[in-house]
Amino acid sequence: MLNSEAKSEIERLRGVLIRRAILGIIFMAALTLGTLQYASYLSHIQERAEERRAREADARTGEGSTDHSPPSEAAETLSAS
Repeated sequence: MLNSEAKSEIERLRGVLIRRAILGIIFMAALTLGTLQYASYLSHIQERAEERRAREADARTGEGSTDHSPPSEAAETLSAS
């Protein structure tokens, strides 16, 4: 009887350990996928910022005839002339 009780206790412990191992693997997979998704998001944000900076640099070094000032400043400039 003692031998069968020890075996069933070992089997219960094995079941608990297997469940914990599976949950740990699922947790690590979710954490890894989340980290990869966040890194992709940050990379996309950085690319958009670089594109915006490049467009602004092109606008500054462009023809020079394009006025990007707000209408209120343009009105002040015209009235001062």
